[in-house]
Amino acid sequence: MATIEKLKSGRFRIRKMLRGKYYSLVVDKKPSARQADRLIEDYIASCGGREDVADISFAKAASRYVESVEGVLSQSTIKEYVRLAKYIESRYEAFSRLSVRIITKVDVQAVISDYASGKDETARQRITKRSPKTVTNLHGFISAVMSVYRPDESFSVRLPARQKKEPYIPSDEEVKAVVEALRGSEYEVPVMLCAMGLRRSEVCALTAEDLEGTTLHIRKALVQDKDKKWVIKDHGKTPSSTRDIEVPEYVAERIREKGYVFKGYPGRISQALGEVQAKLGIPHFSAHKLRHYYASAAIALSVPIPYVERAGGWSKNSPILRSIYIHTQEEAQKEVDRITVDHMSKLFE
Repeated sequence: MATIEKLKSGRFRIRKMLRGKYYSLVVDKKPSARQADRLIEDYIASCGGREDVADISFAKAASRYVESVEGVLSQSTIKEYVRLAKYIESRYEAFSRLSVRIITKVDVQAVISDYASGKDETARQRITKRSPKTVTNLHGFISAVMSVYRPDESFSVRLPARQKKEPYIPSDEEVKAVVEALRGSEYEVPVMLCAMGLRRSEVCALTAEDLEGTTLHIRKALVQDKDKKWVIKDHGKTPSSTRDIEVPEYVAERIREKGYVFKGYPGRISQALGEVQAKLGIPHFSAHKLRHYYASAAIALSVPIPYVERAGGWSKNSPILRSIYIHTQEEAQKEVDRITVDHMSKLFE
């Protein structure tokens, strides 16, 4: 049986002895005993310890990889991995049949280039071009699978360049208009909580018992499992998701009055939000963009970044939060520039 050891870096080392030789593998998150055995077995296979397993096809390797990280990664990530594994097997059948031992960068590049082009008769509708992020996700999955069997080799290939995209951040006026339109409805509190940095999955998992005074204890999330069944898991999307936040007295009172937070699924919050935006005639923004609004508002109020990260459940040095910070600072700079120009205009006139 494999042993699991936590390293000073926070990562975990899996070790196992086979025929007098130690094999070790380092992973980011602590696996279960079953997952550790599967990961180290596959690693030993990649080193020639078990030829029969080492020569399995990519399709089989992908399936085993997904199985080994279940419980370690979020349900949404596992669902996406399952989808990608099935897609590769149906769309790139020849690649799927290749032994992981003989796959080359050229093989991976061919898959990535074809996928990026959007030429896909298996898709439900014609795809002109896939986004760089979507292509990167597929490459990330292939690389993760290959890293188990060929840990000493890199399968980095040329990927589409990511275009800089400014995060859309709703204004105070837009958020206030939406909240006022939902006042007294079952969506009032959920939208308010989203505007305070909560994810939809976290809002839908909350109960009145999670409220203590004006403090909300966020420990759960409502997600779909790999069978598309809604389940409440006892942890959030990331380790940083577990947190306590303060809410306005009004929000706390509304939760206590109703005895619950929201009885529904995440999609219903988005649907209600879209409907009220259309009614008000304001630009459409998703419930997730309310998290961007929260971060922007907090930063504009000079709340230190570490506190914004903690309150919103973002990981340290989150790229999303950094992009919002830069955007907010640029908007502040424009306002300062306007004030300065107005002053100089009056002076020169």
